[in-house]
Amino acid sequence: MTETRAWVPLQPKIVNSGVRSRENYDAVINQFDVENNERYRPYRRKNSGEITWSDTYCNIFLWDVTRAMGAEIPHWVDINTGEPREYPNVTNAKELDANGIATWLDTKGKEYGWREVTAEEAQARANEGKPTVGVWKNPNGIGHVVVVRPAPDNANSGEVYLAQAGSKNFNCGKLSQQGQNFINGVKFYTHD
Repeated sequence: MTETRAWVPLQPKIVNSGVRSRENYDAVINQFDVENNERYRPYRRKNSGEITWSDTYCNIFLWDVTRAMGAEIPHWVDINTGEPREYPNVTNAKELDANGIATWLDTKGKEYGWREVTAEEAQARANEGKPTVGVWKNPNGIGHVVVVRPAPDNANSGEVYLAQAGSKNFNCGKLSQQGQNFINGVKFYTHD
């Protein structure tokens, strides 16, 4: 998957909209190779030779994973209704950044099978192979979104495990390693 135009949907090799399992969910997440994939490399655009610091792709990684899981959190939505739109049919549509995704999940998520859960439920659901995400809406700037992934075999109980693109991309990290604003403000959502 070498498509680097972030606004264009991928056609991943591994999809899972049927039988959910931790193995299938791991395979879907792992195929995107978030740590090395140019599609998610932070700060890849430059304006007049200067890095654009807001140029990160947490929303794109989350879109790619949820789309491959058959539980898409859209990247494009109709500007009037919030209904998902599919590229290239994006006239009168807007792209969702992390804050936009948080708003969409709060206002439209239930209609599309997403429901809010606790951190403990989020990890349990991911361990069952259910698409699960964490979102932080930043009232003062750029928010952040992550994919909750199945816990590794040697996992610490009580921890939430994440895959993310952002200023740092990683395939398996911990909620406790995130910034305090994110930890205190994150909301988790899951889909069957």
